[in-house]
Amino acid sequence: MIAAYLGLKTPTVNRWRFALPVILLLLSACTANNRTAASIAQQLNRTMAAETAVEKIAKIDYNDRDTAQHYLNLGYLQLVTGDFDSAISSLTRAKVTMRNLQAMSVSENLSAVTVNETLRAYTGWPTDRVMTHGLLAIAYIMKSDVDGARVEMLQADTLMQQLAESNNELGQLAFIRYLAGLVYELNGETDNALISYRKSYEIVEQRSQFVPHALQVALLRMSQQVGLKNEYDQYRAAFDVEAVNQSEMQGVAHHVIYFDGVVSQLKETRTMVWYDIDGTYLNVALPRFGRDNYSPRNATVETQSNLLRTEMIEDLERRARNDFDDELPRITATAVARAATKYAAVKSAHDQDPMLGAFANILTLASEVADLRQWNTMPSSAQVARYIPNLPLYSVATPRANVEITNDNPSHTVIFLTSISSSAHFVQLNQ
Repeated sequence: MIAAYLGLKTPTVNRWRFALPVILLLLSACTANNRTAASIAQQLNRTMAAETAVEKIAKIDYNDRDTAQHYLNLGYLQLVTGDFDSAISSLTRAKVTMRNLQAMSVSENLSAVTVNETLRAYTGWPTDRVMTHGLLAIAYIMKSDVDGARVEMLQADTLMQQLAESNNELGQLAFIRYLAGLVYELNGETDNALISYRKSYEIVEQRSQFVPHALQVALLRMSQQVGLKNEYDQYRAAFDVEAVNQSEMQGVAHHVIYFDGVVSQLKETRTMVWYDIDGTYLNVALPRFGRDNYSPRNATVETQSNLLRTEMIEDLERRARNDFDDELPRITATAVARAATKYAAVKSAHDQDPMLGAFANILTLASEVADLRQWNTMPSSAQVARYIPNLPLYSVATPRANVEITNDNPSHTVIFLTSISSSAHFVQLNQ
């Protein structure tokens, strides 16, 4: 059977000696790129600047199976560093690739079962696929293209509805619903904005999370503008209305979007699984997440009279782990089937020639590598804030930045910043 993988009609020892280094080199290349990306992501979470990381990610010689993963990593860093045109190009490529790969090919599935999981194309997890629309929307907003952002939010809505048909939790992101509400609000679509903010609120409530002040104000503001007094009164009763002053209900607002941290990286673990058919233990390599040690940090907006902190609306670290937990049964079943197939092949080879069996055993052990691919650079959390500017100058601070912003134009302003960059990006939009 293993000879068939190599296209060998006669499984001779000499041919195995020739083929073994080739196969090991192929599998090594499949995992080396992910190790590089994971290392960069870990350094990003410490001291590496996003401007340095984007150059390193861009130099990775990825293969076709890793296209979506590569452009997710690259596109996010391009967005963070303010290269919005390149970010749109990269993230669009990732989006289209993931969408097209949802129908997996038979040959890829066979390779994953018989050789290694990394021979399957990376299709992205539900959170990856939905968040990609969010990052694209932010890039369009930063280019003052609210219509482009609106298209992404419509696509995200369709995708979340599709995902909800099979699982009512995976891919359902409160942040994306909030962002859609913001896009509609910027576009003057008050009704649609309220609908999206409601959906964000529903997700937050279902998770028993704290409702961010920005979402509270958005719901109060939109329900009041639409004229839904009963709904407005319900929100007033549910929220800390004393913390929502009347000035926040009127006029233009400044909106802060802040991404904190970098998600944990998958690691490999090896385990022995009992194989009933032959009464033996099989060596299986599986991916795993370590302990969740993420501790959120906030961005702050400071004026002469006020200090405002961003608040978490989406725990992306938790969403990534939920996606992984949902995939783990399939990953485990595939790994066990793969190990059983390899065991049978080694046994057959050994019956033909003990030396051939020894080479086959080396190959099966070396090719048993866990698939650790993920969106390595995805932020750990999405946080938001909104306020009414009352002074022409204020500062925004993150763990790596302290930026002064001049408010000389009475218009909606969107500020985008992250914990992995010293830059802050903002755009002023006339509604």
